[in-house]
Amino acid sequence: MSVVFKFVCVEKAELSRRLLGSYDGDSSPIRVELSPVHGDPFGKYTPCAEITMTIYNKEAADQFKVDEEYYVTFKPVSEKHEECKCKKDI
Repeated sequence: MSVVFKFVCVEKAELSRRLLGSYDGDSSPIRVELSPVHGDPFGKYTPCAEITMTIYNKEAADQFKVDEEYYVTFKPVSEKHEECKCKKDI
């Protein structure tokens, strides 16, 4: 069983390398912040939550756009990931 929530990207910012201490990647990490979307069909079922991520992979960070909405799915690790192309479960 899984639970799906709808979030919107409210902020995306490049972080200063010097604030991260020992980080030695090729590009600066990106902080992405998501807030819940309130309204139909989720309405009163939408949680009070925030998701803040520091993403070190530029290609992954590029997938997030401010004001774009995203579905976030929570499910037990024991369930197989449907999109996994590897031989093992995630």
